[in-house]
Amino acid sequence: MFDEKRVGAIARAALENILLPSRKNLAVLESHEKMPGELVTSADVESQRFIHSELEALCPGAQFLGEELQDGRSPDLNALAGYEGLWIVDPLDGTSVYAS
Repeated sequence: MFDEKRVGAIARAALENILLPSRKNLAVLESHEKMPGELVTSADVESQRFIHSELEALCPGAQFLGEELQDGRSPDLNALAGYEGLWIVDPLDGTSVYAS
């Protein structure tokens, strides 16, 4: 099992330390389209990496499925069923609005 308060603290830390500061300095915010019409920013990727790392430490046996897949491959969803747990994370819902 996991500590709900710790998970909330991880999400807040990503918001306060990565997402909000990045928005205040949009001039350095890198972005690209992961697919036509689907924007991803450096803040998305950095916050997902942070969340992944923290959740992995919190629940070592669980797997992680993040929207911002760095390697461009789709995960084998059938293989995920055999793990102790699965985190599904979208670090920033509404990236286009965030970036604009």
